[in-house]
Amino acid sequence: MKVPAHTTAYLRAILVGLAIALLGLAPQPHAARQALREAQQAVQGVDPRAAATALEQAAPYYPWRQDLWVSAARHALQAGDAPGAMRLFERAGMADQLSESELLVFGDLSLTSGDSLAAEAFWQQAARSAPSSPAGPLRLAKYHLQRQDYPAAISDLQAALALSPADTEIAYQLGLLLAAWQPQEAVPYLEQASTNPERAFAALQILSSIE
Repeated sequence: MKVPAHTTAYLRAILVGLAIALLGLAPQPHAARQALREAQQAVQGVDPRAAATALEQAAPYYPWRQDLWVSAARHALQAGDAPGAMRLFERAGMADQLSESELLVFGDLSLTSGDSLAAEAFWQQAARSAPSSPAGPLRLAKYHLQRQDYPAAISDLQAALALSPADTEIAYQLGLLLAAWQPQEAVPYLEQASTNPERAFAALQILSSIE
């Protein structure tokens, strides 16, 4: 099994900590060494939940090693534990430095667990953290459509299309939504969508009903 690059970096960091423990420089060498060994085994075994637990247990022995908290958080996130991952990111002082992809995953996991408000907040933060990417607005658009908040979904799709103006699929979704609410405003989006072979027939059919 190929080990991802970020996992290799985590292993290297763990091995450095283990070397320190073996030299007797850690506050509690035996307990610290055991925790780091368990973390190393979990990471090598591609068991993110066990890796997160072991890294969290090891981190307090090395208060100068914030990377252990970050590694634990990312493994918790990989294991699908959004609350645990956020707690660990906060412990590492990294909650305000999450990447767009991490925030999107946090939102997805929060929604799956039934916390829709947290999901929306994470996706909004993702949109703010990566203002040139349409991913955050598109997640919000899907969420608002599911909640039948059509004005919000229209706004989200407009924001996404502004960031990716050549995307005919976004144009089609926006045109389809506007056709039911503001038909004349849907026209330019449907005309753009008609250049997409997969959407052309439907877009032209809707356009003919408007015009």
